[in-house]
Amino acid sequence: VTLSATVANDTNSAGVTWSASGGGTLSNTTNSSATYTAPAATNSAVNVTVTATSVADSSKTKAVTITVAATPTIVAFQIFSGTVGTLFSEQLQGSGGVPPYKWTMTGGTLPPCVTMSTSGALTLTSGTAPTHSCLGVFYPTVTMTDSGTPTAFTTSSTFFTVMINPASAIQFTGSIFPNATENVPYTGGSVAAIGGAGSLTYTVASGALPNGINLNSTTAALTGTPTAKGTFNFTIMAADAYGDSNTQSYQIV
Repeated sequence: VTLSATVANDTNSAGVTWSASGGGTLSNTTNSSATYTAPAATNSAVNVTVTATSVADSSKTKAVTITVAATPTIVAFQIFSGTVGTLFSEQLQGSGGVPPYKWTMTGGTLPPCVTMSTSGALTLTSGTAPTHSCLGVFYPTVTMTDSGTPTAFTTSSTFFTVMINPASAIQFTGSIFPNATENVPYTGGSVAAIGGAGSLTYTVASGALPNGINLNSTTAALTGTPTAKGTFNFTIMAADAYGDSNTQSYQIV
């Protein structure tokens, strides 16, 4: 840091002398300027006082406080957790040095649906909630560089954890009547399920419903009028929009 000082009513232009307390060194000192060089960074910030004293009248002084930032460090053991079907946004945390910080991935991987900006923001690549394909526990490694000038400090590599958890398991809770009568309206209940993320959609995954009976893809209700005799075995799939699904088999005679 280059400092300068002038003395009012200094008829002989004697200027000032310089002194520093609290750490660091002074160099290139003249009666009007000096260069202050900070000490090595430590684990906590250091306040240094540089004082200019009038040569003509030593009772006249002016001091300036310079804060020497602490060594930049990444907050340890950062764990970020998301869930399939739920929006995800987190921020890496650092301390010390001179903010703002620049973040760089040096190893490991992020979940396939998550991206990291140079500012350390963790956001969803697509802007939509994580899908089932994003599940897992990931340990990316990063470094953090501060904005110190003329020399920026970079931390050593360290890892953090990102977990994308599954939504609650899809479970079938509805029930249907196993018997129907040809040419008689069937209102045999519902194959509804709970769980997953958001609303569920119902489809026939295998087999076939009795002729004339239909499955409501939204409500999971089975309704209609059977038009043929027989034993009908079928499997229903309940699925959400994020890749979670489950199936259950039924029979109507």
